[in-house]
Amino acid sequence: MNILNFGTYTRIIKNGMNKATNESVSQDLLGIIINNENLFQAKHGIYHIDSSQASKWINGKENIPNKIRVIADKFEIENISAEYFNKKILFKLNESKQEDTYSALLKLINSDTTISEEKKNILISFYNNDNYCEFLAKTFLYAIQKHNIIKVKNKTVDKVHTTIANLKNTTNKLKEIYQQYPTPKTETIPPKIQNHEETYITEILKAYADAENLEELSPEDLNNYKRYKRSFEKERTYYYAAQSLEKLSRDIFSDDEIYEFDVLKEETLDGVIRIAEKDYPNGLIRLNTVMEHVTTLSLNKSQLVRFTTWIGVKERMGICHMLVKDGQISWVYD
Repeated sequence: MNILNFGTYTRIIKNGMNKATNESVSQDLLGIIINNENLFQAKHGIYHIDSSQASKWINGKENIPNKIRVIADKFEIENISAEYFNKKILFKLNESKQEDTYSALLKLINSDTTISEEKKNILISFYNNDNYCEFLAKTFLYAIQKHNIIKVKNKTVDKVHTTIANLKNTTNKLKEIYQQYPTPKTETIPPKIQNHEETYITEILKAYADAENLEELSPEDLNNYKRYKRSFEKERTYYYAAQSLEKLSRDIFSDDEIYEFDVLKEETLDGVIRIAEKDYPNGLIRLNTVMEHVTTLSLNKSQLVRFTTWIGVKERMGICHMLVKDGQISWVYD
């Protein structure tokens, strides 16, 4: 049974943040209560949350102290909750993960049979009306009042242990398969631009031209722009690194209905599309911003990421050029 409580709520929020720890996310969420000088500190003093305590709460090993839950239920806290979450929580959520965070919370709310339908409708209505801060805040204040200790029957524990053991065996077999293949080596980059490169190269040249307020630039024109020429050569290296990875991936999964490289491309697109579609002074800034962002993504859906060390910085940036080639993103929007 999925129960909305402090532990399950906080795990979802933590997954949506960059480099969050149990201690930091607990401190951020509970800060609305324990940092309140009038309601909490005046009576209980300064309250420090250490990593051990935070882990016990998040993993459902201990209940949230009653003195915190009592303050959380006060009107004064509810009245400032949306503003607090707007300033302290929302901006810490990774932009590319926000929708996943909301979706996970909605799924948890809907699956919790201990929540009345009326309460579910109230919480979900905040999201449906695009009141995201209100949605996060009110859901948290409700979750903190719920029993936080998770009790699991022994039979369930045994099933979980069995499942974990099976997954480990499967993982080891997959690793053995991948170890049979060498790390992909980037193909030799031909001096002459190939036909299959035209689309993404055209976009790169548009980005350079846009930065210089020119109508267009040709590959030959780059001889007059040493900085762009060096950049152009690197971008081609990234593209060929990704292409080498794609070829090896299709060799391994030639009989599968779903190519793992396509899974990787799709997840990469989901991670960069919002960044790519923002407004920028010129296309080159958009290109550089997306390339910087893609190196920070937590890509984990594809087995190529989970079971190999093949996906480096070059491959990630090269996949962006492939997305341009596929027409999924552009560096310059007309």
